[in-house]
Amino acid sequence: MGVTTGGTRHDPGDSQDPTPDAQKLQEMAYSLFPSMAQLRAQEVSQLQQMFSTQATKLRAELKHLLTEEVHASVQASLEPVQSWFSVAQVTQSRWMEKADEYIY
Repeated sequence: MGVTTGGTRHDPGDSQDPTPDAQKLQEMAYSLFPSMAQLRAQEVSQLQQMFSTQATKLRAELKHLLTEEVHASVQASLEPVQSWFSVAQVTQSRWMEKADEYIY
């Protein structure tokens, strides 16, 4: 069952994609992953090893991306707090100067 968008019919089986970015992603996927024929020619133990290796790589990459994402989120949350502390330090310094002037 296909979908029609902008006068063009797109069937799920169509490998043609009108966007260049999608085409680049598809080409990258084909270059990174073996074809179905290559997968069918592999022994089960080879497939298990290959998928285990890929899972380990993807897990490490995901951990790295999530760490960066959390770090960026925390930094963004801390910016207003750091700004407030800076203002508080300046205000405290002024009060201390005025207190010193009053005492002496």
